Amino acid sequence: MKKEIKETYPRIYETNWWILRKKIASRVPQKIDEDYLQSILNINEGAAANLKRELKRIGFIDEECNTLNIVSDWRFEENYQKICQNIIEKVYPAKLRDLYSGTDLELKKVAEWFSRNTITGKVAGEQMARFYILLNEADPNKQNRLLKEKGKGLYPKTAKAKRIKTTPSANIHELNTPKDLIHELETSSIPSLHIDIQIHIAADTKPEQMDHIFQSMAKHLYGKK
Repeated sequence: MKKEIKETYPRIYETNWWILRKKIASRVPQKIDEDYLQSILNINEGAAANLKRELKRIGFIDEECNTLNIVSDWRFEENYQKICQNIIEKVYPAKLRDLYSGTDLELKKVAEWFSRNTITGKVAGEQMARFYILLNEADPNKQNRLLKEKGKGLYPKTAKAKRIKTTPSANIHELNTPKDLIHELETSSIPSLHIDIQIHIAADTKPEQMDHIFQSMAKHLYGKK
């Protein structure tokens, strides 16, 4: 008996959806390929290839990754709800739309439907459900709210380190020995410094040579004779 092949549905993360729309709002690219997606979304090649496949499925690009007219219309708030509805009608079956439509869908129930009716498991079913719910909400204002929560832009900003002003009591170039340097670091107002010293001694080193090495360390580091 031939095994039934079940359909799968788009899985586009909400953050990627809004970042892509924000970028396209300023300039519609001629092509949306892996390199373009990697550049603006900071994702790896595999994730970019998967997203490109999903963009083809919802009608944003053709087989050669050329951008289609729907993408230009997608930028504008007055078109956003209509475009989301067109995607729903094009991609999703009537039996799903009859069960779950509107702006107050319950994620758990929608995810269970996708898990039952696709070849994927629970996690993938939830990812499909999240994008389906996003399309049903059809709310372009979520873009600014979400990106603001994520860092008020495409990517979170890295906090700048505070610069600490220090006032050492001596010019480091005037210090003559390691002993002088250690003393200066201990008594100055700059942050403390921890120094680890590793000594590699050959196996055939003579005892008197080893004594000389440690005597020299004691003399220069600790001022001991």
